[in-house]
Amino acid sequence: MWVLLQKWHIVGVVLVAIAACRSKGQVGTVHQHPDRARFEFSEISLWEPAAGTNKAINRLIQRLKRAERQWHVGGWGESNPWTMFGEIGDVAQDRKGRIFVLDKENAVVRVFSSTGNYLFSIGEKGEGPGAFLYPEWLELDDYDTLYVTDRRRKIEVFAPIEERYVYYRTILLPITPSGGLCVNDSSLFVSQHTSWKDSLIYHLNKQGDLIRKFGNIRYVTENRLVRLFITRNYMICDFSKQRIFLVYRNAPVIQIYKTGGKLIDQIWIENLSLTGFEEQSDGIFVSSDGIRLAGVHFLDNKLVNTYMILKSWSVQKLFGYIFDLDTKQYAFIDSIGVSRIRYIGDNIMIAEDYYEIPNISYYTY
Repeated sequence: MWVLLQKWHIVGVVLVAIAACRSKGQVGTVHQHPDRARFEFSEISLWEPAAGTNKAINRLIQRLKRAERQWHVGGWGESNPWTMFGEIGDVAQDRKGRIFVLDKENAVVRVFSSTGNYLFSIGEKGEGPGAFLYPEWLELDDYDTLYVTDRRRKIEVFAPIEERYVYYRTILLPITPSGGLCVNDSSLFVSQHTSWKDSLIYHLNKQGDLIRKFGNIRYVTENRLVRLFITRNYMICDFSKQRIFLVYRNAPVIQIYKTGGKLIDQIWIENLSLTGFEEQSDGIFVSSDGIRLAGVHFLDNKLVNTYMILKSWSVQKLFGYIFDLDTKQYAFIDSIGVSRIRYIGDNIMIAEDYYEIPNISYYTY
């Protein structure tokens, strides 16, 4: 996480410099972004705060708050290289209960047992088949085939052979897979977050051919850099009901699409002031402190959004919201006792805790 925060700091410094150069000698109106009035929404759902009688939400909140850590991997002074994570990108669990952890900085997927024992690694840093330069997301399908996105517009696919994984093939993509990845039996859904003109979600077959593209968020501003940052998102899928959720990192907006491309709902999260941008004259800069989207997870027909409060580039607090898709109610979780949730299952939670370097912790709840 520290590496990630450092990268954000570099981006902020660059943008501050741009703003200073462009606005030197100019005195202009300061515009705050994001601004709800600048979004072009066709419709926004009015979800109600969950009443005390919503037992499903209350039960889940209490379970998450009582989560108990069973083991963790990572820390200074460890003798084994697989305990030293660079930048944790994504986490998944297969049908055997094994934990797959994508280390973006070291360009490798490390696999652990459900009891925290290191098993093996998948992939390596490089440009050849089965190698990554800029891995971003990983996903397991119903057969535990592993898909790992690379920002070089490709997905590396690995097949389970006995107790190991072997390189299977490479899928080439028409976009940079930067927002998320979902996989079902016949197709892939890839999200990008660097476009304000193009669609954000691409639906492809497993050969990489485009089936359809859809999804976007419209924000009224002449500043192209602001529009690019507004579109940054996380994507998760619920194939049981053919739904895709797009949650925006820099705007308190959730969009729900059918897998066929139809927008079926949009939610504005009231009173959530995500870290935005200040635009002065013709330059902008990003505030270093504030609230950032930490992750989004789907569990038991509920959407769990978590947010981190940053101060001086350290995580001060993690809080969240739970959206009940059955009742269209939501609840606020005032505190979650981990640095960042990476995976939620029926009764387990994998979190990225932080003790000088990132590490993975396994919780039951």
